[in-house]
Amino acid sequence: MNQLYFIRNRGRVLGPFSVDRLNSLRARGQFSRVHEVSVDRVNWFPGSSLDHLFASESAKAPAGNAGPSPGEIASDSAAGPGLGQPANITDASSESVRDQSRERQSWIPLSFGFLVTVVVFVFLTGTNKSATSIERVLAQDATTHNGAASVAAVVRNMRGIDLSGCPSDFRGAYVAHVHAWESMAEVEQAGIMLKADSESAGAFMESFIRGFLGDPFGKANEINTAHNQLQQRALTVQQQIRETFHRVEEIAVARGARLPKKQ
Repeated sequence: MNQLYFIRNRGRVLGPFSVDRLNSLRARGQFSRVHEVSVDRVNWFPGSSLDHLFASESAKAPAGNAGPSPGEIASDSAAGPGLGQPANITDASSESVRDQSRERQSWIPLSFGFLVTVVVFVFLTGTNKSATSIERVLAQDATTHNGAASVAAVVRNMRGIDLSGCPSDFRGAYVAHVHAWESMAEVEQAGIMLKADSESAGAFMESFIRGFLGDPFGKANEINTAHNQLQQRALTVQQQIRETFHRVEEIAVARGARLPKKQ
């Protein structure tokens, strides 16, 4: 078993250190013959007594060299009553703490990179699901006119489309588009009622009576005015349908969805 030694200089103690460690410290000028050494922290003897460390140095050192060079040993801040360390010597516990600190620091960029990877993966996964849901809605919307005999039937088909999985901005835009179509259904219903009113026997009798009273074209003029107003209303709603659907497509593209081919 390798012998371990404590080091003392000016009343300050560090260690224990193995012979190999002391030899390494001596080679760096951080341990010299002027330090005291001990195996039990009770009995102390000069470091020069470790012949296997200072044999070659003794042959070169001049006789009577009893003290260290001025810069060889520097005092350090107090480490406690009767304890201390030689200049430039770092004990094993301090080095262990620094090693652990370096290991933790080396994990920081790895942990951050892993976190970024997870966030990007979650974001892309959510984006892909949203885009898939949007593409499904647009594909179903493109078929809402199939077999529909009226605008009201188109609206019913649009209302039957499942918007789950779509982002909130897309759902809001598509609902606004459905509302525009509902306005067109109201125009359609008003047109049906106007046509029925103008072609009814009641309308004929009203025109006959008003003609007898001096207003032969009164009813026809009213019907014509109502028709013009309804036509203007239809043009306005038609523009709303185009604008709301354009907004739907903008959001779909921004979310990474592919627009269906125009038929």
